[in-house]
Amino acid sequence: MKTKLLFLFLFFIIIKNGYTQVQKDTAAIVDVKPSVQVIARSYGDSVVLRWAPTLSAAWTWGNKYGYMVERFTLVKNGQFQESAKREGKIISNGAVKPLPLLSWEGIVKREPNAAIYAQALYGEEFLPKQGEKMDIISMANRAEQIETRYSFALFVADQSIDVAEVAGLKFTDKKTIKGEKYLYRVYPALQPKSYRIDTGSVFVAVDERTILPKPSGLGADFTDKSVNLHWSTRYYSDIFISYIIERSDDNGKTFKSIDNLPFINVTPETKNYPSDYIYRLDSLPENDKLYIYRVKGKTSFGEISPPSDTVQGMGIETILAVEPVLNFVKPLMNGSVEIRWLYPDSLIKNIQGFVVARASMAAPKSYKDISKILSNTARSYEDTKPDKENYYVVKAVDINGKVALSFPIMGLLKDSVPPLPPTGLFAKVDSSGIVKIRWKKNKEEDMLGYRVYMSNSLREEFMFLSKGTVMDTNYTDTITLNTLTKKAYYKLVAIDQHFNPSDFSQPIELKRPDIVPPSAPAFDKLESLSEGIKISWKPSTSNDVVAHVLYRRIAGEKKWVTIAVVDSSKKVRDYYDKSVEKRKSYEYTILAVDDSKLESDLASPIEIAFIDDGKRPDISRFRATLEREKKIIELKWDYELKNVKRFLIYRIENGSEIRLYKSVEGNQFVFMDKSLLPNTTYQYRVKAVLIDGSQSDFSKEIAIVY
Repeated sequence: MKTKLLFLFLFFIIIKNGYTQVQKDTAAIVDVKPSVQVIARSYGDSVVLRWAPTLSAAWTWGNKYGYMVERFTLVKNGQFQESAKREGKIISNGAVKPLPLLSWEGIVKREPNAAIYAQALYGEEFLPKQGEKMDIISMANRAEQIETRYSFALFVADQSIDVAEVAGLKFTDKKTIKGEKYLYRVYPALQPKSYRIDTGSVFVAVDERTILPKPSGLGADFTDKSVNLHWSTRYYSDIFISYIIERSDDNGKTFKSIDNLPFINVTPETKNYPSDYIYRLDSLPENDKLYIYRVKGKTSFGEISPPSDTVQGMGIETILAVEPVLNFVKPLMNGSVEIRWLYPDSLIKNIQGFVVARASMAAPKSYKDISKILSNTARSYEDTKPDKENYYVVKAVDINGKVALSFPIMGLLKDSVPPLPPTGLFAKVDSSGIVKIRWKKNKEEDMLGYRVYMSNSLREEFMFLSKGTVMDTNYTDTITLNTLTKKAYYKLVAIDQHFNPSDFSQPIELKRPDIVPPSAPAFDKLESLSEGIKISWKPSTSNDVVAHVLYRRIAGEKKWVTIAVVDSSKKVRDYYDKSVEKRKSYEYTILAVDDSKLESDLASPIEIAFIDDGKRPDISRFRATLEREKKIIELKWDYELKNVKRFLIYRIENGSEIRLYKSVEGNQFVFMDKSLLPNTTYQYRVKAVLIDGSQSDFSKEIAIVY
């Protein structure tokens, strides 16, 4: 096994420079903060997670201590789960770690590239030894060792889902339930003391299985016993990590891969190789035989996409020794495009001349000749009627009519006019924080796409949200709901194919589903007064509170009774509870309700006794009527309390001292005074005596002249 490891290691050293360059080119867009990046795929009955650390130090740490996988259920039975029910559950059954070295032998036999990962993980040396003249050089060599192990290991794991599994970078959740939506979190089983490795997370809906697209834009340029294939990566760079190129030589009945391993593009971007296309040169067994090609994409989960549309052609024998080199494409001030190319003068005796061909950006493989055969001494051509976006090639035509084709170069006319701002923005958010945004498509012909921006306030700077340019007229975002910020705002910018940005669209306001209850109010003071208990409180500090609800119960009892609902807009801060009984103790509590009907915690209950000062309410509505014909004075009164034993009637005659005149039963509210003398002024007052012995104050005084 050591010999096999060494052989594969030396083989992959050959591609190290190319792969390292890819790593460097992408370093600018990788978060340099140590973290775990997670992706997921739902298969209906299970969810597969793949992750990778962003730095070599985090990879080394994760290999030693492993990773924990935690799951939160956000949606269950179609209902969004409240935060109290969203407890995380560790589903990884301990730390997910790489298998021991002895356990790798089986997968190395199935997956030869697994030997590279094993060597990176367990090998004593991964780079050839270098002379260590100084300590600083030794440290640099050590750092390069770690970075190289990390780069090759993640490269191999990305190409094989089986390698990722034995490397401790994959987990399959087989206990999923249809209709549920989960949030998965992956983090180190043990955090380093000197720095922190951020947790990776990913949201997955079990029922939403992604259908892989097929690669598009496949084209082919057939020459002498070779073909140059190219296909688009503009929309697939985040989906496919490699490609399987298949060829048929039996008119499409069967297809076979032209490589033993999936094809990975490590060609740096140049003028001849635009970044949104992949190029692959294949040798043909013979000329004048029909060959059909197709391409399949492969994901980090080991999935293979449906095949692309096919292209076909034959190798053409040519006496051309070299192809033209297209080296200059420049828009001119008059609206034309100047094209220049190179070709050795020593070989012009073998060619008739040159032909310039052009294709649009929308159909880069559909080249059409825009010139007649030019002289074999020609080295330039002016396209007087170019499109806004063009791909140009130059063909060298030999004396037999065979063609050698240059690599294409893009030519764009100058355009400084930006598109109009997007319009028709519409957005909605569900109870799990998933935001769906859509808008009207711009009418400009040279539209490339859109960029999405988001902010929590119109007074704050908007943050660039979309990774790259959104080609469609909809976008999905996820926002946090566990925040006091109640609204989110989105803006769009339209981008044309010359990367001219429009002005911002009008912002669209989105109200977050409220899952955060308001803060609890607190009692300020409780007072026992003559007619009841006065309760004062400090209101909730939350800005969306619509009411405070006051509760009361007799001390020692369990059930709370609502005694008042106070509208917060009226800014009332106290309540006078007059429905209490003397010599009883009561407990009070209060809570706040916001505009989403969420309730705060109850304030800490406060107990207070309604003190009996012996005073009772005065007699109300005391009145007197003189009936001279009957020679009586009729007295009437009302009283709000029920437990009255008797009423005492006091009388004064012509200014004499007041004296108790009569006593009537507690249920009697009328008295007829018949003991009257002419030319006498009578003054009356009434007092209530309650069963418990307490008394009311005197009623108001009424005077009658008889």
